[in-house]
Amino acid sequence: MAYGPPRYSQDVDIVCSVGSAPTLHRWLTERGLPRRPSRKSQDFDGSVSRYESEELTLDLLEKSVRDREAGVDLPVDWISSRARALRLTTINSSTRGTVMVARPEALWALKLQAGRDLDLSDLFAINAEPLIEAEIVQLFRGLMKESLGAKLQKVDSMLESRKLFVDSLTRRALGSPEIPQNQSNWIDFVRRARRIIGASVG
Repeated sequence: MAYGPPRYSQDVDIVCSVGSAPTLHRWLTERGLPRRPSRKSQDFDGSVSRYESEELTLDLLEKSVRDREAGVDLPVDWISSRARALRLTTINSSTRGTVMVARPEALWALKLQAGRDLDLSDLFAINAEPLIEAEIVQLFRGLMKESLGAKLQKVDSMLESRKLFVDSLTRRALGSPEIPQNQSNWIDFVRRARRIIGASVG
């Protein structure tokens, strides 16, 4: 929503340092959101607390963020570095003030690591945003292990899917995949994603 067209879902992810977590837990509880117990696997550096109501699911991610398949922890300090204070414009309103939003490099790292169709469509939607690709490559190289390499290579192969291309256009109401501008934009996106993946995996 900060960098591209709004995409609505019923879940919100908030990343925070361990030090700020108690304040956020208290604030969410005071607003009547029931909390599930924290989830933490044995080798996971961070933790996830889920708050749920009929209208909303909110995950509070402390210290690091992990995709189970990729098997590496993206540090919250890296994700929140140079966060931007932005006012969000939705379909029929906007936030009263600014909201701290992760920089595009952090979103790219998180969504390449997650590697679902919807994550890749989100990256396509914000591909026009300027990006320091080397930051993502440096992060992935520093975290690289077999499971992350395999996940990134899987994402690379997903980029060949015509269905992903068509679905990404449909989610943004951009019209036919035969429109030359749509094809050009998709090619630019795939090239960028593959540059990052190729430089990270080596």
